[in-house]
Amino acid sequence: MKMLALSLLLAPVMLAAWPVKVLLVTGSSDEPHHHWRETSATLREILEQSGRFTVSTMDEPRGLNVVALEGYDVVLLDYNGPRLPAAAETALESYVRNGGGFGSFANPIFGIFNRLVGSARGVPER
Repeated sequence: MKMLALSLLLAPVMLAAWPVKVLLVTGSSDEPHHHWRETSATLREILEQSGRFTVSTMDEPRGLNVVALEGYDVVLLDYNGPRLPAAAETALESYVRNGGGFGSFANPIFGIFNRLVGSARGVPER
């Protein structure tokens, strides 16, 4: 089921030129509930084995900024840790508003991510 959801989230990006450049954003998370090292490695393997994606991994999501997002077709989030700094959330929101693709394997419950994944958990914005 998770693979189907991942496929649907990435479907618009599938129209991009091959290979699709993916930034896999992961890192320190809510272990033991989210085993990000294992899930990120699996996601990377699945995407790269298809031959349709090149995957770069950012395992320090607080480092998200406009420069870090340049050159990627899609950001795939595998992160469920502490809330990111406002600058990181703003950079990601700007990236998506300007046509960048976004998919989430994990389900963070804060700020911008509620809007990006269509969540209605009632978590307040900043």
